[in-house]
Amino acid sequence: MFIRAICEEAWPQLTWHAEWKRGGDEIVVRHGKSVEIRNDRIFEGAWDGSFEVGDFHLSSALCGSGIIIQNDEVILIPPFHPQERIFTTSEPENSLRQASNSLHCWLQMAGYTLDSKWPDYHIDLLKILRLGHVPFLPCFGLSQGNSVAIIELSPWAEGRKEGRRLPPRRGLPFGKNFERYRLGVKKTMEALIVNAASPKRKLPLATASGLSTGFDSVAISVLAAELGVNRAFTMLGREDARSIGADLGMHVISRNLKDCEGISEKVVQEFHLLPLGKNVPMALFEKEHGATLLFTGHGGDEMWSMEQSFSGPNLSRPNDQILAGVSYAEYRLRLGLVVVPAALLGQWYWQDIGTISHSDEMLPFLDDDRGYSRPIARRIGMEAGVARDAFGKNKKITGEIIRDGSLLCAEGSSFNKFIEAEVPDYKYSAFDIEEFPKYHGTLIRWGIHWASKGHDQRYFSRTKGVISPSR
Repeated sequence: MFIRAICEEAWPQLTWHAEWKRGGDEIVVRHGKSVEIRNDRIFEGAWDGSFEVGDFHLSSALCGSGIIIQNDEVILIPPFHPQERIFTTSEPENSLRQASNSLHCWLQMAGYTLDSKWPDYHIDLLKILRLGHVPFLPCFGLSQGNSVAIIELSPWAEGRKEGRRLPPRRGLPFGKNFERYRLGVKKTMEALIVNAASPKRKLPLATASGLSTGFDSVAISVLAAELGVNRAFTMLGREDARSIGADLGMHVISRNLKDCEGISEKVVQEFHLLPLGKNVPMALFEKEHGATLLFTGHGGDEMWSMEQSFSGPNLSRPNDQILAGVSYAEYRLRLGLVVVPAALLGQWYWQDIGTISHSDEMLPFLDDDRGYSRPIARRIGMEAGVARDAFGKNKKITGEIIRDGSLLCAEGSSFNKFIEAEVPDYKYSAFDIEEFPKYHGTLIRWGIHWASKGHDQRYFSRTKGVISPSR
């Protein structure tokens, strides 16, 4: 099997879509201009290995996605974390297979649409997140009884007759000692930086860190600064982390949350192409985010709290109520941004990390409020010179907009007009309010439909010719 690559110049630069037939001898890959194309593989993003070798399929820290052809199998490789995923054909009996790192691209290229009567795609994705690693492909429904399958956490191989789940890329354990764990995370971040800076790339990546006064982003920014990362992005309006960044020797670029009202509708919709548009404030840094490897503290809640979110060996998270970070995918693909939720590095060994948090050596770094205590993150920050009282005292979610009170719902907005015209019974909800109380009846649940309508030509294929097959 060989790859026939078609560059779609008008597409977001890191998006790819693949189409092939079981038993066929080629896979047609349409892609943005910065997707890397090799003889037997395509990929975007960064990982803790050699860019030149292209061994992303072996990495336990792939931030991005790709495809590799091995022994007549098409192996679809998602990122190591569950904030992004690959979308693929759900029906096992369908010989025509399609896959993409963008839901919106997959829908447009496959000719499918969202179910106009179903507002709760965020709940579908949340339920899949709760499952963790499973041997099958979870799906969610589309219009006319169709569906799309989701590949998260480990690769999926499509053979001539059927597909199969491959084992997860767990990586080596960092150990149950704080210093070993800290060193392991830092070394992985360093390897990602080296990979991202390769001059062989179509799009070499600069580096930056997301910073707030919260434990998780402070700890990750400390490690990033030690590795030479000298830019930090921070939000003002609920907190002020500028002095922390300055103390770490970083150039801090700040924006105010109130300026979200100035973000264009098209960009706001871009974040709603996956629910619930929670990451819209990221767009305040659009000029700086291009071609960047961005380290964030996403995942700190799950990994570093005294009561971790995981259950069992397969990364199931049965009580999660929030889809952290999921809405930024289309934005990052357009800009060439690669996001590293660094707190999730080593996630398969979450029990070891929990042992560290509860160990005697971490007692000096505990807080009275155990519900918001992160001894690992606090220790990383304090040992780097961050004052104990500089950390946030409670949870501030600066990555989300306020549901139903946001810029989307301003009087006369196109979102409100969409609701009035196409969602007559907007309080309809098919899930249990007791299980998901935050989302029951909220208008913002329909944002994905509004955004999809507004970007219905985003992945229109304008390419007439094709590139020579990669052999």
